[in-house]
Amino acid sequence: TCRKHGAIIATSHEHSYSRTHLLSDFSTQHIANTSNTLALAPGQTFAFVSGLGGDSMRKWYKNLNENPWWAAAVSKSNKGNYGALLCTFNKDAIVGTGHCKFKDIDDKIWDDFYIESQQATAADGSDASGGGGVVGGLVYGHDREDVVVNRVSRVNKLVEVALSDATDIVSFDRVSGKLYCGGGNSLGTELLHLANSWTSSFWHIFRYKIPLAEFNAERGDTIKSARLQVMGAHSSRWIVGSSGGVKDSFSSEIIGIRIGAIAPNSNFLEAALACDEQEQGSLTRYRKTKHENGEVETSIGQQRGGRADVDDKLFEKLVVNYVDWTHEDEGWEAGEVWVSPDVGHIVIQGIAGKTGEVVLAIEGRTTGDNDLRAIHGQHERLGMCVSPTLLVEIEGDFGH
Repeated sequence: TCRKHGAIIATSHEHSYSRTHLLSDFSTQHIANTSNTLALAPGQTFAFVSGLGGDSMRKWYKNLNENPWWAAAVSKSNKGNYGALLCTFNKDAIVGTGHCKFKDIDDKIWDDFYIESQQATAADGSDASGGGGVVGGLVYGHDREDVVVNRVSRVNKLVEVALSDATDIVSFDRVSGKLYCGGGNSLGTELLHLANSWTSSFWHIFRYKIPLAEFNAERGDTIKSARLQVMGAHSSRWIVGSSGGVKDSFSSEIIGIRIGAIAPNSNFLEAALACDEQEQGSLTRYRKTKHENGEVETSIGQQRGGRADVDDKLFEKLVVNYVDWTHEDEGWEAGEVWVSPDVGHIVIQGIAGKTGEVVLAIEGRTTGDNDLRAIHGQHERLGMCVSPTLLVEIEGDFGH
């Protein structure tokens, strides 16, 4: 999204400093230009990591600093020090320009570069009203208006939809057959886990409500694409190192995720979304039948000795369609935002009538039978509560 709009991508946390060259594709690290003057425009931008605020410094990991897309990098490995990226914009009233330096506390300058914003034009070649523009059918704006309208009849816009409240999160443990309302689970944490262990194997069910003002099927609006964005939090077993400090993990043990849309009229969906705010963390059984021999039959199979013989095809039975999200699609580093492949066709199939409401189910697979990995939530010691969001590209006749 940032690249499409030509917006600067700023992040931190990694206890180092680094900046990319101008990139036109972040998934393939395609370098548009290596000039020290970065010409930002829709389709090309740069990213930087400024994480040397004073709380420890890291070394480079496996010489990744030598990758060609990095323009500058500072860490413990090259004897850097704490500092910050300092930028001045629109100096001398020259709009759309910037000058940035990374300076450490010893006044040493490690990075020095310029920024120019290439103002886009509308489809007819003229400057779009409000300083905005239409590029590749995507409408954007440079001022307080997010969307520039009345220039074209059919345009695309990006709408980010968050979960409204805890009632839109339900966790389903397919091993026990229990539903956990409000995102709570038997692990006693606020984290939502993906797992395939003998003791638990959670799915998570997210309900998204696209506002009627943004998506109205009766108006002729259509969904062109959609992507799920989640925060890869740290698993609890990675929190404390041998010295008692926080120990980070560069990678996740997750090897695959499936995203599916639950049919709007399914019994499972009706049971899952029966939670309300007063019942957060409460448990309900999903279709259990106790036989004379003591065995309990649930929707997931036969339960013996506290563990169910899980039906591996259950996910496919409960969703109308799904997408496999593999490790090759995303690095899945803990502490990073993960962006899924396009799930637009799944969202279309799962939308309940014309309401704009869709319910997605997520199932994860990990490398070991007992690996529990958090996909988002509040870290037990580090905080970081991030809701998974659905980014929807909508085509419509906006402004008419």
